[in-house]
Amino acid sequence: MDRRALIVIIMVAFSLAIGCSSTKVHIDYDRDADLDSYETYAWAEFESTSLIDDAPLMHNRIVRYINDKLQLGGMQKVEENPDLYFTYHTDSDEQIQLNTTTFGYGYGPGWYPDPYWGWGGPGFTTSTTRAYTYKQGTLIIDAWDAETNNLVWRGAVEGVVPENPQQAERMIYQSIDKMAKAWKSMVKSGK
Repeated sequence: MDRRALIVIIMVAFSLAIGCSSTKVHIDYDRDADLDSYETYAWAEFESTSLIDDAPLMHNRIVRYINDKLQLGGMQKVEENPDLYFTYHTDSDEQIQLNTTTFGYGYGPGWYPDPYWGWGGPGFTTSTTRAYTYKQGTLIIDAWDAETNNLVWRGAVEGVVPENPQQAERMIYQSIDKMAKAWKSMVKSGK
């Protein structure tokens, strides 16, 4: 599979992840960092795990939406000497789910009255197992302290990749919304 197809699959996974109620955003952060003290940010160089080379339109949407959320939260984007550096990463894995269906009828063991008085017999049962493959996609957003170069915050979401690119975009936006809400609640609570 070429890299562009993989990127489309990742985007689809993101959209399914948001659409599913079981999808959760996971947040981790440095308990000693004062998230409220950070006022400015910049974007770090993007690695090969971003979408910059293979899906530049989606990359731009992700960066623009994160910028919007950060600026609505009171942070200012700067070109030099930021308090924080942000970056994001994507990944996907193929998963397999097995689904077994059993159908049958029968008579349990024992003697039954019938014209022949005999063994009830085991009956008939059949099972069918089918394997379904799907893509599991991950989006991770990291915030690094520019002075210490320590990771101070990470948001991650994982989900099944849908086939519809519009659903993928919507899922990414919803994931970023959840991450922004978590950041905001940590800043307000002083965590």
